[in-house]
Amino acid sequence: MDATSEATLRAAGEPSFLDELRALAAGTGHQPWPHADETVLIGLERWGRALAERDLRAGVRALAAAGQHGLPQAVAAGGDDIAGMGFTSDDPTDDGATVDVQLALAAAQARAGTVDHDAIAGAFDPARQLHTWSEDLLPPDDAAFNWYYEVGQCALAALRDDDGADVDDANESYYYWSRPVAVGRGLVAAARGLRMPAMDIDEIVLALGAAIAAAV
Repeated sequence: MDATSEATLRAAGEPSFLDELRALAAGTGHQPWPHADETVLIGLERWGRALAERDLRAGVRALAAAGQHGLPQAVAAGGDDIAGMGFTSDDPTDDGATVDVQLALAAAQARAGTVDHDAIAGAFDPARQLHTWSEDLLPPDDAAFNWYYEVGQCALAALRDDDGADVDDANESYYYWSRPVAVGRGLVAAARGLRMPAMDIDEIVLALGAAIAAAV
């Protein structure tokens, strides 16, 4: 990782990170994902996407760090409601790896000299028909922890060695997204998965930023 990427990740731990995200949201840029439904989430998506466009490995490191920070909180909030769903390595899974294993693999592979694409393919679930943000599944804030079911998938989607059948960033699914888009929207999912009642989105994003900075 070069000095510019390292500085970008470290700066995510500063209180000014929120101001940077708000400026990105207010400026011109890519059309935000509909699920980036607050100003700081629009900025977070654009921040992650721009970072990954310049340095994909750095973008995946940021996403993996954010996911590993938030997952224990999501698991605690989910309790029995997510038992057996593949959030943690205690759960059996028929397709791909559990979320905690996916995030650990993404973090390690983003730092490795060469990405092990066989390992990525083995941990990635290639055939989900619906996603947490699908119209029929979209959780309310009191079940926001369900967003974490997709965070590991987004991180691995950014590291796959193919672009899928047809790249289409307007598609609902990360099976079609370009790699930087998977990073940016994965960060939004990591934040939304912690946006439970009485949780402040600014505090959530600042904590994710601190986790990203600490992972440099």
